[in-house]
Amino acid sequence: MVPPRARGIGTSTPRAAQEIVGDLRITDPENGGSHGRVWFAAGQENGGLNIDASTGGTWADISFLTNGAERMRLTSYGQLGINVTEPDIPSDAMLAVSGKIYCEEVEVMLASEWPDFVFDSDYALPSLESVETSIAEEGHLPGVPSAGEISAKGLALGEMQATLLRKIEEMTLYMIDLNRQVRELRAENVALRARPATGEAAPAEMQALLAADSPREARP
Repeated sequence: MVPPRARGIGTSTPRAAQEIVGDLRITDPENGGSHGRVWFAAGQENGGLNIDASTGGTWADISFLTNGAERMRLTSYGQLGINVTEPDIPSDAMLAVSGKIYCEEVEVMLASEWPDFVFDSDYALPSLESVETSIAEEGHLPGVPSAGEISAKGLALGEMQATLLRKIEEMTLYMIDLNRQVRELRAENVALRARPATGEAAPAEMQALLAADSPREARP
Protein backbone atom coordinates (compact mmCIF):
# COMPACT_ATOMS: atom_id res chain seq x y z
CA MET A 1 0.00 0.00 0.00
CA VAL A 2 1.38 3.38 -1.03
CA PRO A 3 1.31 5.93 1.83
CA PRO A 4 -0.78 9.08 1.20
CA ARG A 5 1.13 11.82 -0.63
CA ALA A 6 4.12 9.51 -0.96
CA ARG A 7 6.85 10.53 -3.35
CA GLY A 8 9.11 8.16 -5.13
CA ILE A 9 12.33 8.81 -7.06
CA GLY A 10 13.38 5.86 -9.12
CA THR A 11 10.26 3.95 -8.05
CA SER A 12 6.55 4.21 -8.76
CA THR A 13 5.58 2.42 -5.56
CA PRO A 14 7.22 4.26 -2.65
CA ARG A 15 6.91 2.50 0.69
CA ALA A 16 7.43 5.67 2.75
CA ALA A 17 6.61 9.35 2.54
CA GLN A 18 9.79 9.73 0.51
CA GLU A 19 11.71 6.85 -1.10
CA ILE A 20 14.71 7.04 -3.37
CA VAL A 21 15.92 4.08 -5.35
CA GLY A 22 19.46 4.85 -6.39
CA ASP A 23 22.20 7.17 -5.20
CA LEU A 24 21.65 10.53 -3.54
CA ARG A 25 24.32 13.21 -3.90
CA ILE A 26 24.22 16.30 -1.72
CA THR A 27 26.61 19.20 -2.08
CA ASP A 28 26.83 22.62 -0.51
CA PRO A 29 27.19 25.39 -3.16
CA GLU A 30 28.57 27.75 -0.51
CA ASN A 31 31.64 25.49 -0.28
CA GLY A 32 32.11 25.05 -4.01
CA GLY A 33 30.20 21.79 -3.98
CA SER A 34 32.91 20.07 -1.93
CA HIS A 35 30.99 19.89 1.32
CA GLY A 36 27.65 18.23 1.92
CA ARG A 37 25.60 17.36 4.95
CA VAL A 38 22.59 15.15 5.69
CA TRP A 39 20.77 16.22 8.82
CA PHE A 40 18.15 14.11 10.62
CA ALA A 41 16.58 16.35 13.23
CA ALA A 42 14.89 14.92 16.29
CA GLY A 43 12.03 17.34 16.87
CA GLN A 44 13.79 20.68 17.14
CA GLU A 45 17.29 21.48 15.94
CA ASN A 46 18.88 20.48 19.23
CA GLY A 47 19.57 16.89 18.41
CA GLY A 48 19.78 14.34 15.67
CA LEU A 49 22.08 12.45 13.33
CA ASN A 50 24.49 14.27 11.06
CA ILE A 51 26.35 12.70 8.13
CA ASP A 52 29.06 15.08 6.98
CA ALA A 53 30.92 14.55 3.71
CA SER A 54 33.82 16.70 2.59
CA THR A 55 36.76 16.72 0.14
CA GLY A 56 34.56 16.00 -2.83
CA GLY A 57 32.48 13.48 -0.91
CA THR A 58 35.34 11.01 -0.53
CA TRP A 59 35.44 11.42 3.28
CA ALA A 60 32.47 11.09 5.59
CA ASP A 61 31.96 11.40 9.34
CA ILE A 62 28.82 10.44 11.21
CA SER A 63 28.02 12.44 14.33
CA PHE A 64 25.26 12.17 16.91
CA LEU A 65 24.02 15.29 18.65
CA THR A 66 21.77 15.94 21.65
CA ASN A 67 20.81 19.26 23.28
CA GLY A 68 22.68 21.11 20.58
CA ALA A 69 26.04 19.46 21.35
CA GLU A 70 27.94 16.67 19.63
CA ARG A 71 28.03 13.52 21.80
CA MET A 72 29.54 10.88 19.55
CA ARG A 73 31.42 10.83 16.24
CA LEU A 74 32.45 8.03 13.92
CA THR A 75 35.23 9.34 11.70
CA SER A 76 35.99 8.36 8.14
CA TYR A 77 39.01 6.44 9.49
CA GLY A 78 36.79 4.21 11.61
CA GLN A 79 37.64 5.95 14.87
CA LEU A 80 34.88 6.40 17.42
CA GLY A 81 34.87 9.34 19.83
CA ILE A 82 32.39 9.67 22.70
CA ASN A 83 32.23 13.21 24.08
CA VAL A 84 35.44 13.72 22.09
CA THR A 85 35.53 15.62 18.81
CA GLU A 86 37.66 14.41 15.90
CA PRO A 87 40.70 16.68 16.39
CA ASP A 88 41.03 15.42 19.97
CA ILE A 89 40.96 11.72 19.06
CA PRO A 90 44.55 10.39 19.17
CA SER A 91 45.73 9.25 15.76
CA ASP A 92 46.69 5.80 17.11
CA ALA A 93 43.37 5.23 18.91
CA MET A 94 40.25 3.60 17.52
CA LEU A 95 38.14 4.52 20.56
CA ALA A 96 38.38 7.70 22.63
CA VAL A 97 36.09 8.46 25.56
CA SER A 98 35.98 11.61 27.65
CA GLY A 99 34.48 10.48 30.95
CA LYS A 100 34.16 7.34 33.05
CA ILE A 101 33.51 3.88 31.65
CA TYR A 102 31.52 1.36 33.69
CA CYS A 103 31.74 -2.29 32.72
CA GLU A 104 31.85 -5.74 34.29
CA GLU A 105 35.03 -6.97 32.62
CA VAL A 106 37.88 -5.75 30.46
CA GLU A 107 40.07 -8.12 28.45
CA VAL A 108 43.38 -6.83 27.12
CA MET A 109 45.28 -8.73 24.44
CA LEU A 110 48.97 -7.93 24.90
CA ALA A 111 51.30 -7.70 21.94
CA SER A 112 54.31 -7.81 24.25
CA GLU A 113 55.67 -10.82 26.18
CA TRP A 114 54.13 -11.72 29.54
CA PRO A 115 56.93 -11.48 32.14
CA ASP A 116 57.25 -15.15 33.10
CA PHE A 117 60.80 -14.82 31.76
CA VAL A 118 61.70 -13.46 35.21
CA PHE A 119 61.80 -17.07 36.40
CA ASP A 120 64.19 -18.17 33.65
CA SER A 121 67.53 -19.38 34.97
CA ASP A 122 69.45 -16.81 32.90
CA TYR A 123 67.34 -13.82 33.99
CA ALA A 124 69.55 -11.01 35.33
CA LEU A 125 67.79 -10.18 38.59
CA PRO A 126 68.84 -6.68 39.72
CA SER A 127 70.59 -6.60 43.07
CA LEU A 128 68.71 -4.98 45.93
CA GLU A 129 71.60 -2.53 46.24
CA SER A 130 71.06 -1.34 42.65
CA VAL A 131 67.30 -1.08 43.26
CA GLU A 132 67.94 1.00 46.37
CA THR A 133 70.28 3.29 44.43
CA SER A 134 67.76 3.71 41.60
CA ILE A 135 64.98 4.62 44.04
CA ALA A 136 67.22 7.16 45.77
CA GLU A 137 68.18 8.77 42.45
CA GLU A 138 64.94 8.51 40.44
CA GLY A 139 62.27 8.42 43.12
CA HIS A 140 60.49 5.35 41.69
CA LEU A 141 61.11 1.69 40.96
CA PRO A 142 63.37 0.97 37.99
CA GLY A 143 61.39 0.02 34.91
CA VAL A 144 58.20 1.64 36.24
CA PRO A 145 56.92 4.92 34.76
CA SER A 146 57.30 7.96 36.97
CA ALA A 147 54.38 10.07 38.16
CA GLY A 148 55.37 12.71 35.61
CA GLU A 149 55.27 10.23 32.73
CA ILE A 150 51.85 8.94 33.75
CA SER A 151 50.53 12.48 34.09
CA ALA A 152 51.81 13.44 30.63
CA LYS A 153 51.15 10.25 28.62
CA GLY A 154 48.52 8.38 30.62
CA LEU A 155 48.60 4.74 31.68
CA ALA A 156 48.72 1.81 29.27
CA LEU A 157 46.57 -0.73 31.12
CA GLY A 158 47.97 -3.94 29.65
CA GLU A 159 51.58 -2.76 29.70
CA MET A 160 51.30 -1.57 33.30
CA GLN A 161 49.80 -4.89 34.43
CA ALA A 162 52.76 -6.69 32.86
CA THR A 163 55.20 -4.28 34.53
CA LEU A 164 53.59 -4.74 37.95
CA LEU A 165 53.63 -8.53 37.56
CA ARG A 166 57.31 -8.38 36.66
CA LYS A 167 58.02 -6.45 39.87
CA ILE A 168 55.95 -8.93 41.90
CA GLU A 169 57.88 -11.84 40.40
CA GLU A 170 61.20 -10.11 41.11
CA MET A 171 60.09 -9.46 44.68
CA THR A 172 59.14 -13.13 45.00
CA LEU A 173 62.66 -14.13 43.97
CA TYR A 174 64.13 -11.74 46.55
CA MET A 175 61.91 -13.30 49.22
CA ILE A 176 62.85 -16.83 48.18
CA ASP A 177 66.54 -15.92 48.40
CA LEU A 178 66.02 -14.21 51.75
CA ASN A 179 64.15 -17.24 53.08
CA ARG A 180 67.01 -19.49 51.95
CA GLN A 181 69.51 -17.31 53.78
CA VAL A 182 67.37 -17.36 56.94
CA ARG A 183 67.18 -21.18 56.84
CA GLU A 184 70.96 -21.43 56.44
CA LEU A 185 71.54 -19.03 59.32
CA ARG A 186 69.17 -20.98 61.53
CA ALA A 187 70.98 -24.21 60.70
CA GLU A 188 74.32 -22.57 61.53
CA ASN A 189 72.83 -21.19 64.74
CA VAL A 190 71.68 -24.63 65.83
CA ALA A 191 75.13 -26.04 65.07
CA LEU A 192 76.82 -23.24 66.99
CA ARG A 193 74.63 -23.72 70.04
CA ALA A 194 75.56 -27.39 70.10
CA ARG A 195 79.35 -26.85 69.87
CA PRO A 196 80.02 -25.45 73.39
CA ALA A 197 78.64 -28.68 74.86
CA THR A 198 81.50 -30.57 73.20
CA GLY A 199 84.05 -28.35 74.88
CA GLU A 200 85.18 -26.80 71.59
CA ALA A 201 85.51 -23.06 71.43
CA ALA A 202 83.42 -21.44 68.74
CA PRO A 203 85.18 -19.08 66.33
CA ALA A 204 84.85 -15.38 67.09
CA GLU A 205 82.52 -14.76 64.17
CA MET A 206 80.25 -17.60 65.31
CA GLN A 207 80.23 -16.21 68.87
CA ALA A 208 79.14 -12.85 67.46
CA LEU A 209 76.32 -14.55 65.58
CA LEU A 210 75.20 -16.31 68.78
CA ALA A 211 75.23 -13.03 70.67
CA ALA A 212 73.12 -11.36 68.01
CA ASP A 213 70.68 -14.27 68.06
CA SER A 214 70.30 -14.36 71.85
CA PRO A 215 67.30 -12.55 73.45
CA ARG A 216 68.04 -8.93 74.26
CA GLU A 217 67.65 -7.74 77.82
CA ALA A 218 64.71 -5.49 78.39
CA ARG A 219 65.67 -1.87 78.80
CA PRO A 220 64.82 -0.32 82.18
